[in-house]
Amino acid sequence: MNEQWLSVVALFLPIGAAVAEWLLGPSQAWHPLHYFQVFAKALSARVNRAENGLKQQQLAGSIAMWLLIAVILLIYWGLSVLADMPLLLDIVILFFLLTWRPVMHDLKQVSEKLQNGQEPLARMQLANWVLRDTHQLSQAQITAAASESLIIRLAHGWFATLFWYALLGIYGALFYRIIELLHQTWSRKIADYQQFGKSADQLHQLLCYLPDLLLAWLMCLIGSPGKNWRQYQLGFRWPRTPSGRLIGVTSSWLNAQLGGQRYYQGLVSSFALFGPKNQAALTSDFKQLCIRCYLVAGYYLVLVVYPLLLCRYIITGL
Repeated sequence: MNEQWLSVVALFLPIGAAVAEWLLGPSQAWHPLHYFQVFAKALSARVNRAENGLKQQQLAGSIAMWLLIAVILLIYWGLSVLADMPLLLDIVILFFLLTWRPVMHDLKQVSEKLQNGQEPLARMQLANWVLRDTHQLSQAQITAAASESLIIRLAHGWFATLFWYALLGIYGALFYRIIELLHQTWSRKIADYQQFGKSADQLHQLLCYLPDLLLAWLMCLIGSPGKNWRQYQLGFRWPRTPSGRLIGVTSSWLNAQLGGQRYYQGLVSSFALFGPKNQAALTSDFKQLCIRCYLVAGYYLVLVVYPLLLCRYIITGL
């Protein structure tokens, strides 16, 4: 394949991988990233010991994080050297790094159970992809939690992954996604990972900051920009401002109240509230929320991913 065709294929790689994942992405239970998280959890069980001091736990988490990053990047480098068509390898890797279809599938499962009046099953389904306690959530609280989690999971599992691919290529996407998965697996919202997950958490905050803000800006363009922008500006009240801006704009999209109090391992945590007071999120709004997510994905590809990709090709020729 000549150099001109390689350049064309490389330019269409992100949208090709994204569309393929939308249509053919594996479910969460069978996804390779799920097995990576299982391995990371097993690794932490061996090296994250409660009897160690706080500094030792943090050091163990940092060493484990960098070890996993080094091993996976070396494996990819070896495969790319051996591959006859490295671009094809990149498409496959990016396909599995993106997680849009599993997230939408999970939301659909929760929505169907709520519509069928099966709230206990909806709580069980939601518990598979949120850290908060779900056993006492009402239907409105399940809907709000699912909506918040949807936008955050897409922001970090799909939008930010494409951002780092466009900026630094497949190595950038791999590096970011490893950090993001470790941040999920070793979440500091769980007491056992308060110190062990600190390095992954801090690095994840840094890597997500700009992609999240760019996504929130684009979300403001859909629906009622003025109302969206007002909720966007309130994002500073959230522990992590970019995530707060995403949830704020989502509350404007739904015209419902999001945020507020939630429980983690039986302990209450209070968060800021967004959206109209006492206006509950409705299960029927899930469809509109999903449509707007697809729309903002199109904006993101055109206005963020491809300009970055073109700049990288012009500067580096890669």
